[in-house]
Amino acid sequence: MAEKPAPPARPERPDIRMKAKPAAGSTTVIVFAVAVAALYFGREVFVPLALAILLSFVLAPLVLLLRRLHIPRVPSVIIAVLIAFIVILGIGTLIGSQLAQLGACLSNRVLLDGGAWS
Repeated sequence: MAEKPAPPARPERPDIRMKAKPAAGSTTVIVFAVAVAALYFGREVFVPLALAILLSFVLAPLVLLLRRLHIPRVPSVIIAVLIAFIVILGIGTLIGSQLAQLGACLSNRVLLDGGAWS
């Protein structure tokens, strides 16, 4: 049996990648400062946006469950948001009532002890 000829060698391609120069220290500091300033001044926008994105991830399984129960998309979203609103309002009410009780207990303790903290 005759041997097969070896495939021709591939010619080497020239290295056409750009040689990146490392950034100067001052450039890095300026970029970092601009990024921090943008986050600081944009927090009024970024914080609610981040909370909305987190809430959407939390509510997505509930919306999918409602969709599996053959409820259309918009009513499913409205129901999920209402449930989330009720839960958040309930937690806020619970925390508020606990803080009111704590305030009443502290004021009674201060009045009974004559204003001395022990």
